[in-house]
Amino acid sequence: MTATKRATRLAFSSIVAASSASYIMSSRSRPNRITSLERGSPSKKLSGSFGTVVPAFIPRTSVAALSSRLSSAPSDNSCEIALSRLQDLFRNGDYYIWLYCDMDGNPTSWERYSITQTQPYLIIEMSTKFFQEEDFTTHHRMKVDLQEHFAAYNSREAWKVGFEYNHPVDGWIIFGTGENVQCFEEKFDIFTMLLPPMTLDETAAVHSAMIDSKNTVLCRSERHAYTESWYGTKEHLGIAVYKGFKDHCFKLIERGRLDQNSKYVNVRF
Repeated sequence: MTATKRATRLAFSSIVAASSASYIMSSRSRPNRITSLERGSPSKKLSGSFGTVVPAFIPRTSVAALSSRLSSAPSDNSCEIALSRLQDLFRNGDYYIWLYCDMDGNPTSWERYSITQTQPYLIIEMSTKFFQEEDFTTHHRMKVDLQEHFAAYNSREAWKVGFEYNHPVDGWIIFGTGENVQCFEEKFDIFTMLLPPMTLDETAAVHSAMIDSKNTVLCRSERHAYTESWYGTKEHLGIAVYKGFKDHCFKLIERGRLDQNSKYVNVRF
């Protein structure tokens, strides 16, 4: 137990250090538009101990400023700070909808993730419908311990997600062994949420896509490479925007909060 807490604290400390350092980027000049980013664009390597890289369009002055801060990790309350930031991103009532399509672009299903509880762990209800005019049917839910998830910073095999099935008579019933963490990680990359794109690890991939008619950078970190999802790096930071399968795909089409305005998302990958 002590070793787990120590590993968790180290993971949080590293992420908070880079995340805190990245906030200086907002006061530096950076291009308003991305004009040349393509798959495989060269990246700049940071000189800090994290061995991270950034996309080629980030100004060298910003890279140098960030590099100088990477070694000054805050040591006090780092776990609490990182967890607090995540709790600001995952709020009760938030929901996300992904549209699944075949390779011809025909809709096959709509999937909604709804956050119904945030303490002491996240509860995310999973709902599906097969026709646009239908109501969603809630069939499963996840229980996600964010601190345990962070302790698995290096491997998805080091944590488990609570998974339950909504039985029509008996209600919520525990389902599976908890090893199917992909059901959460395929849709959310919490490490990218705290580690913005300018501090991605050196093996991270980037891709450009049109989102709401804007050329937008998507990323896929080495940690989440197995999911094959592409995650947002700015407005939809750490949220899966697109994933291509062998014969179908999904894309983010809507997000919002209950009783508040929804935001519709137009993705062209």
